[in-house]
Amino acid sequence: FELDSDEHLLVDINFYAGTVGLKNGEFQPENISLFPAFPNPFNPSTTIQFDISSDPRLITGVTLQIYDVNGRVVETLVKGVVETGQHEKQWNASNHSSGIYFAELVSGNFRQVQKLVLMK
Repeated sequence: FELDSDEHLLVDINFYAGTVGLKNGEFQPENISLFPAFPNPFNPSTTIQFDISSDPRLITGVTLQIYDVNGRVVETLVKGVVETGQHEKQWNASNHSSGIYFAELVSGNFRQVQKLVLMK
């Protein structure tokens, strides 16, 4: 890596940590976590990752929905019972216009929202 060079490489690295436990030889999340979507901004699809706790009260009513800036649901990616562990859902926004959207993960009293930017 030469600082005097006209060629430079920019690397953006994000680290996210969660709490996990070991049950029956498998790692299981102890909390619910919604991780940043990637890529974001995106065109036309993005991946949303989340962890679901092993608490039985938190795995039965899980929803992951996408909202537009007016608060309307434009897509439901998850609704209902979800197994404990790590999950990954893709949202293909080919049929939607450029703009800002929000991904909301809800389970029990837990609610987390993140901003998504669709650039066409």
